[in-house]
Amino acid sequence: MKKDKKKLKEAFFEVLLEIVLTLIFFGIGALIVSVFGVELDSPNFDFDLIVLLGIIVFVVVFGLVYALVQWLKKKIRGKQK
Repeated sequence: MKKDKKKLKEAFFEVLLEIVLTLIFFGIGALIVSVFGVELDSPNFDFDLIVLLGIIVFVVVFGLVYALVQWLKKKIRGKQK
């Protein structure tokens, strides 16, 4: 009985996290699409494509920031020696 409740609670939080992340990535994708002038209520609107675009933009921006931070760390360490 305890294991079932634990699994149910874990599944609930997993679903909740997936919904929240989907909404966040949809927001990022919708923002990017609206910058280029595409209306979200057009017949060509695809929810999954907007979410995928949001994920891609997030990963690219995160990667660029990570690379910049690593480059700055390396540069600062080189000056200290």
